[in-house]
Amino acid sequence: MNARLLLLTFVLSSPMPVLADAVRVSLEGRAVLGEKLPALLVHIEAPIAGFEVKLKRSDGQDVEVKGGGNPGLTRRIELNQPEGRFHYEGALTVRFPDAESGVMPLSFDTELYGTLKLDVRKEDVDVAARRLRFVLSRPAKRAELTVLMAVSDTHLTLPTILRV
Repeated sequence: MNARLLLLTFVLSSPMPVLADAVRVSLEGRAVLGEKLPALLVHIEAPIAGFEVKLKRSDGQDVEVKGGGNPGLTRRIELNQPEGRFHYEGALTVRFPDAESGVMPLSFDTELYGTLKLDVRKEDVDVAARRLRFVLSRPAKRAELTVLMAVSDTHLTLPTILRV
């Protein structure tokens, strides 16, 4: 799955040029369970003494991470969460070599998708009308379903190919 990379908007509580030049934050907000996790990316653009990320997830879980690095380095903060959609609120605090600091408020959503499941009930199959109703285990923008049908007097076999 291609992770969508979004730039976060932020309000600065310290001198804007200093913090804005020192770090940039982006988000990999969507991920597939078992492949990887949603992540907050802290791109270090100028010398800093370190940073701290403090977040609260919509289910009450706290996330706290400290880090640092040289200019040109990107720190990937994986957001270990259960399957589903969550909202995060918090802040990134950056400490500068001269002992000054700046705060960048953060607010964003993430989604972790589990295995896609297709549910078809017997009453949702209408062979005569060539209709099939199904339910997916998670939202999809679109679905393309190809049904190759083998019918006998005793049962109906529906091998399917699903692209979402």
